Amino acid sequence: MAKWKLRYRDATGHLDGWVQSNGCTMSVEIDGSVFGGDDFDGLEPQVLTPSGETRFKLHPSHGDLCDCVLEVEIPVAAQGPDGKRTTLLFATIRLGSPTHRGAISHLAVRLGLQWDGVWVSPSTSSQDFEDALAALQNEMPAGCVLTICFAYGLSDYSPFGHGLFGSMACFREAKVAYRKVDSKQAIFDLWDSMTEFVQETHCCPEFEPRAPDTGYRG
Repeated sequence: MAKWKLRYRDATGHLDGWVQSNGCTMSVEIDGSVFGGDDFDGLEPQVLTPSGETRFKLHPSHGDLCDCVLEVEIPVAAQGPDGKRTTLLFATIRLGSPTHRGAISHLAVRLGLQWDGVWVSPSTSSQDFEDALAALQNEMPAGCVLTICFAYGLSDYSPFGHGLFGSMACFREAKVAYRKVDSKQAIFDLWDSMTEFVQETHCCPEFEPRAPDTGYRG
């Protein structure tokens, strides 16, 4: 289990907390209240303190945490010209207010990290970790990469779409078949061979770099 620092912010102020993750699901503790789920925009209350019952905004349709900003520090594996390292990925996740259609008014994530004393971050936010991580990688120095599941040679997304975070399919137990995937139909045919859903920031001991034009997502 990994433990990440978290800061919760809303119109009232901020509270410090933590995220505990097993690479697939997470538990979030903020000022004694506990939320659980597999995505940052799907955190349901498991334990609410009396102050939490009045402090936190929950969506009236499905009860997920909303109308706030989550600032998370995620240790991630990386590699540069000087070798392997661990660095902190700073994620700012904005969860909008409830709408009458059961959604939230807006959803945005922005990522950044320090690399050899230089702050690296895209100039704009994204709507999910897929686009945010791709944008971050484009800003990183030449020869420097994050060696996480997002960049793993055997991970992919569903052609039907995916959520903000944590809906990346891992095919590490179907290596040979996955390496032949080159179309939507091919990933559909292989989908039931998926090992599990993982978080983009997870680091697998079987990591191998993703080659260009690999799998359904390319």
